Amino acid sequence: MVRRITIIIVTVSLLFLSGQIFAANAVSVSKIDGFDSTSGGLMANTPIRFYINYEVGAKDIWGITNAYHFYSTNGAMWQPIFAQPTVMVSNYFDSFIFLEFGITGSGADTLDLWAFIINTSGLPSGFDSNLFFIETKFSEDQIGKTVCLDTTSRKDVDPFSWVNSNIEQVIPSWDGLHCFEIVDCCVGIRGDINRDGKGPNILDLTRLVDYIFRGSPAPDCKLESDVNGDGLPSRITDLTYIVDYMHRGGPLPGSCPAD
Repeated sequence: MVRRITIIIVTVSLLFLSGQIFAANAVSVSKIDGFDSTSGGLMANTPIRFYINYEVGAKDIWGITNAYHFYSTNGAMWQPIFAQPTVMVSNYFDSFIFLEFGITGSGADTLDLWAFIINTSGLPSGFDSNLFFIETKFSEDQIGKTVCLDTTSRKDVDPFSWVNSNIEQVIPSWDGLHCFEIVDCCVGIRGDINRDGKGPNILDLTRLVDYIFRGSPAPDCKLESDVNGDGLPSRITDLTYIVDYMHRGGPLPGSCPAD
């Protein structure tokens, strides 16, 4: 009986150690704000955020040199990309900076992440969370074009790599290349003026009133605010259409993009 218990303990210990040894070192895009799951594209006139997840294996990560490349295969233009941490990076690294190269919103934008420790402990073994996001935005005249997010290395920087607590270079896996078509910002039916995914309702009506009568900025998505589908967005006739729909039993706004 004692021998059987010993064998079980040793087996469980080996499985645990095996899990630690072979745990993944990986980088992935865990979530995308502004992604249209129906078309698989990125919506125009909508903030686009790529959440970048870091998964750490058996050894702590003390240093990071990762470059991210955002580009188009057919001449798309975008709001120049920028990155922002999603965790308190000072808890992990003494230095955590993004270096920008060719950030123009066309051709290719490159962000290099450099992070290292002096007095901090780095990313601990088992860390599995979004570390930062990369944000951009597209105007409606870019609909139909394609953009891609990938990792890259340049001649004057190290490869896409980490340094672990044994001072060893680690090459994490990457779940890209990620390429998307830019699609219409209007998804479902017209009238979601404030882009909260719940329109048309009183909040959308108020947003349109604020623009037409109170000098607020124009709604982001022209097709969403072209409620009656006449090609003229954010007009009194669109306001009237929402009022008729909400309070007088009028027809539901049409679908968009148009069938």
